[in-house]
Amino acid sequence: MRKLLIVPLLLPLAGFAAVKGFYWYQVKTAVDDVVQQLAPFGSLGYDSLIAEFSGRAGIKGVSFHPAGQEAALTAESVIIHTDNWTWFLFREPELASQVLPNRLSLEIAGLQIDLASLADYSAMVAYDNERLGCEKAGEGGVPFWRQLGYQQLQSDLSAGYRFNPDNGYLTLSVAVDTPSLFSISFDGSVATGGRQLLASNASAVGRFSELSVKIADDSYNQRRNRYCADLNGESIASFVNRHVDLLDAQYRSQGVQFGAEVVDAYRRFLMAKGAMELRVVAKEPVSFARLGTAEITDFDYRLAVNGSPVSPVELSLVMPATDVVPDGTTVMADQSVVSADNTVAEPEAKSATGLSPLDESSEQSLQGTDATAETGSNVRSESSADVGGRYQLTSVKRTSKPSYQKVEVAALGDHIGQQMRVDTLNGHRIEGTLEAVIRNQLRVKQEFDGGEALLPVRFDLIRSVKVLVQ
Repeated sequence: MRKLLIVPLLLPLAGFAAVKGFYWYQVKTAVDDVVQQLAPFGSLGYDSLIAEFSGRAGIKGVSFHPAGQEAALTAESVIIHTDNWTWFLFREPELASQVLPNRLSLEIAGLQIDLASLADYSAMVAYDNERLGCEKAGEGGVPFWRQLGYQQLQSDLSAGYRFNPDNGYLTLSVAVDTPSLFSISFDGSVATGGRQLLASNASAVGRFSELSVKIADDSYNQRRNRYCADLNGESIASFVNRHVDLLDAQYRSQGVQFGAEVVDAYRRFLMAKGAMELRVVAKEPVSFARLGTAEITDFDYRLAVNGSPVSPVELSLVMPATDVVPDGTTVMADQSVVSADNTVAEPEAKSATGLSPLDESSEQSLQGTDATAETGSNVRSESSADVGGRYQLTSVKRTSKPSYQKVEVAALGDHIGQQMRVDTLNGHRIEGTLEAVIRNQLRVKQEFDGGEALLPVRFDLIRSVKVLVQ
């Protein structure tokens, strides 16, 4: 009889243990998938696994050893946090078919970065803008940061979203906090129009509503200003003024012109341990399909620097003018225009309110150029003209069409500097420039807006390699 009385007490415990075990198994399976996906780039290890009913799941005591590197990146924890822990139990293999929880975030705490060990990854954070006016410093990115005295960095990173089912708004957030360097955060608001969050909602029916960017400097600006001023033999104020003028000219050469108040506000941000917040608010939510063609006037811009609002916040488009520059000037690789004596050649503004739509003839010319570019053809424009504030191609020549050709891994050393396409055994495709072949791996350089990344790929994980042949 006593044994029968114990059975009802054990059943809930057994059920709890079964659910907990299945929860743990699902998290372990997801972690194993990530380990496999990262295999081409290095090995991922961890001390323990977390699977809490509060909605926190992940790993602690994390280390990632990049292929070909002696030192590993370490972190205290990598956690996924959601408001509904059952999502881990019933998540679908295909993200697009999932009903997502109302809150989901990825949090990386205590990421330790030894800059000395990232020599082969120096291009990963190489932003040339930071060295404008400080070209004597040499290479940017990690080597430049080490010259400023940074050797070891610790960062906390987070990325996630919050969905409000009452109004259908989705708030996206990304934050990076690196003490002794700077912190930066992005928050965007998207109107989905739904009461349930599907993975496809934001991109399919989402409408952009608002973006907020916050930057708080800790010591980076002060270190960079002092170092570059000493290197150039000038005052800190002189360097900052010249750096801002060069940066302003670079944006103008690319077709973007900021108002004088915005430029002066950025100058104030650089001169101190500054803080800056920019908000871009759509006057009416804009669909993502139309976002690329929206006008500047479709948005309100609000800027605050060091706690003080900046007004007016002016932004306009100009005709880029990098084909005609004064004597003794150099057009830099990033298209900024800098004279031999470090003065700035400013392009003439063609439109203060934005570019007018292309006329039919110029649009056809541009479409022909884009179509050729997608197939790999070389397209060269001999000249361009400004027609009523519009861009128009006047002459286009096509040369022979380049193509990708398969090569053996053993022959990669003969193709340094060429564009390549690598397919891995686990289904990934990596495209970029072949930078080096070192022992049992190759190094591929990938470019993105504002920087570059140098990725190692081990030979034993390669399915096929193709290089672009002209």
